[in-house]
Amino acid sequence: MVKLTNLEDWENTGYIHEHLSMLNPNLRSDRCFINKFSNFLKNCRDGQKIIEIGCCPGRFLSFFFQKYHLDIFGVDYDGKAIKVMLENFNKNKIKSKIYKSDFLTFKTKKKYNYVCSFGFIEHFKNNTLEQVLNKHIEIASPKGFIFIAVPNLTYVNKVFFNLIKPDVFLKHNTSVMNKDFFVHFAKRHNLKIIELDYFGGIHIPLNNSLYKFKILNVLFNNKLLDKLNSKYFSHYLGCIFQKN
Repeated sequence: MVKLTNLEDWENTGYIHEHLSMLNPNLRSDRCFINKFSNFLKNCRDGQKIIEIGCCPGRFLSFFFQKYHLDIFGVDYDGKAIKVMLENFNKNKIKSKIYKSDFLTFKTKKKYNYVCSFGFIEHFKNNTLEQVLNKHIEIASPKGFIFIAVPNLTYVNKVFFNLIKPDVFLKHNTSVMNKDFFVHFAKRHNLKIIELDYFGGIHIPLNNSLYKFKILNVLFNNKLLDKLNSKYFSHYLGCIFQKN
């Protein structure tokens, strides 16, 4: 089993939020996900089921519940993060079902209309990666949709990330960060690709504290840059599949 991260790594990232974590349309990275969801969920109906793999701190699930009125489910193995997330959900009357489990050992009889993971699969390699991907398909309902997005740590972003966060870079499997990877995966499993593209605009992995400077916020959150995407510098690569 090849995992590039462990529970301690996630507990040390500071991703546990004291208050409800929400997508912010004023931030380009969030805004670009919101735009992608308009395609991913364009035919969804109230009460359909969506599950997010690696769901803490809950900003995507809360959005799916409030914007699209879906029944939200999640899987995560960080018990501390789940506890805080559920407390915030309850305060905001967000109904959910969250499973504390390693996804590789997660078992469910349910099938979900929508399956998604964001920044998850790139932390696995070799046969373990294949198991993780296969499980996305297994829990999707017939004709269900799967949305997988990974950070783009290649080309320009690879240079910056290696300079600023070399230890973090080593916890990512960059072999999944290209379109061919998703095309071959779809062919192996007879999945229909609905959308496959880089998104998120130009991204330079600066330390978050640097974004307090107004000029950087204006530059990197400019809506004009949202549609400027390339494998050489975009923030994310994402693929939406449909299961047969």
